[in-house]
Amino acid sequence: LRRARRGDFAPVAPVEAPATQILQTLRRLEGLVREFNDFARDQRLELRRIPLAPFLASCVELWQALAVERGVALTVAAGGPLPVLRADEVMLRRVIDNLLKNALEAVPGGAGEVTLAAAPTDDGAVCLTVDDNGAGIPPGLDVFRLFETTKPEGTGIGLAVARQLVEAHGGTITHQARPTGGTRFAVVLPLDGPRHVP
Repeated sequence: LRRARRGDFAPVAPVEAPATQILQTLRRLEGLVREFNDFARDQRLELRRIPLAPFLASCVELWQALAVERGVALTVAAGGPLPVLRADEVMLRRVIDNLLKNALEAVPGGAGEVTLAAAPTDDGAVCLTVDDNGAGIPPGLDVFRLFETTKPEGTGIGLAVARQLVEAHGGTITHQARPTGGTRFAVVLPLDGPRHVP
């Protein structure tokens, strides 16, 4: 492909178009293999205390450029002061990144809204939610099952890995349709971390 763009072939079109398609396919396969390895790998946690407010702000900041590009309003909402969570920061970030990425891809460009929120519960946990105003999830589709996806280019691995990571923390992840349209994903995690560390 580099040689074609450098002008080593004439005409360029018969070489450049197939080479570009092959490269895109290889990149997609590379991502699929990486995600599948993540799913198959033992989830070993490195627990530390994470102040939730700055953590959630940094998660949103990472996806803000894509949100602006798509014309989506991406915000953080907190129900009062947020506690400190004992968790594996890298793995928790992967869960939130996956939920935010999926939400941003699900909402209509120019009119989309995605909100990451957090609130402590009464039983020593914290509930993290990601809301979007997209098309929602079709009834009967188990998005946490391996290879189930609503996206034409999706692998159906991301949410399966997210569930593994959440459950390794002793938590739960669920989704439900919002009354105003779209989907809410909810991750509930014990503030003190899992009872048994993998």
